[in-house]
Amino acid sequence: MGAGRIDTLKPSVYKYDQLEVHGVSSAGTGTCLTVPRLKMAIDTAQGWPFVYPMNHLFLTHAHIDHAGGVAYIVSQRGLMGLRDLKIYMLPELQKPIRKILNTWQELEGFDYSYEIVPVESGDRVKIDEYHYVQPFQTVHRVPSQGYALFQQKKKLKAEFHGKNSHQLADLRRQGVALEDVWYEPQFGYTGDTDIRFMDHCDPEILKTQSLFVDCTYWDDKKSIEHAMEWGHIHLDQLIERAGEFLGERLVLTHASRRYKKSDLEEILSRSIPLQFRSHFIHFP
Repeated sequence: MGAGRIDTLKPSVYKYDQLEVHGVSSAGTGTCLTVPRLKMAIDTAQGWPFVYPMNHLFLTHAHIDHAGGVAYIVSQRGLMGLRDLKIYMLPELQKPIRKILNTWQELEGFDYSYEIVPVESGDRVKIDEYHYVQPFQTVHRVPSQGYALFQQKKKLKAEFHGKNSHQLADLRRQGVALEDVWYEPQFGYTGDTDIRFMDHCDPEILKTQSLFVDCTYWDDKKSIEHAMEWGHIHLDQLIERAGEFLGERLVLTHASRRYKKSDLEEILSRSIPLQFRSHFIHFP
C-alpha cells in the first residue's frame, strides 16, 4: 500500500513501552492519531470510525486533511448517543470551526453535543488523575501548534529507603508524603510544521519518549527549501539535528504520497547515522 492510500476502518497501531497509538497519516490525504486508553485524539483526518469514541479531540491546525472530519465526528457521536466531547484548538480557530459546526447542525436538523476549548502554549489540559496534555509552538503556513501527553511518575523519597512495608504504611496513615511526584512527556505530535518548531517549543518537548514529527519529504525529489516554503520538514533536517532529540523514539509521519512504504524503509536504512538508527522509525 502506498503512503497515500489509507484503510479508513483499520488504523495502524504503534506500541512502545506503556504507550499505544492508533492512527493514519499521509500528507494531503488525512492524519489522525488516537490514544484509545485515554480516549484522546489529535486531529481528525476525514472523520473515521476509530475516532468516534474519543472524548478529547485536539486540533493542530485547520488544514482539511487534519481537521476536515470535525463535523462528521460530532454528528456520528450524536447518532451514537455519545456526549461530553471537548474539542481543543488555538483561540483563533474557535470562530471558523464553530461556524462550520453550526452550519452542519442546521443542515442536519439536530443539536450537536460538543464544547470548544481554546488552548495554547503554556496551558495544561487534564485528561485524568495521571495525565495532562500540553500544547507547544510549531511553525506552519497557517496558525498551528503541537500537543504532548505527560504521564505522572512516582518514586519513594530517598529518606524512606530501607524502611519496611509496615513502617511505610504507618507513615502513610499519618499523612506523610512518601513519594516524589513528577510528570514526563510520553507521547507528542507536532502536526504540520517546519523544523523551527525545535527552536520555539518548550525544551521538555524534545525529551518526549515517542515524539511523532512531520517528515513530509525524504529525499532529493524535493529540497529543504521546498519543505520550508510549504511549512514542512525534510528528513535531512531531522538527521542534522538528531542529537537534540533527547527522547527514545522519533516517529516520522505525514510522508508525502509520492513515497511507498518500501521507499521509506529503504531511505531510513541508508540515511540515518548508525548511532541514531534505532531511534528513527516511520509511521504508519
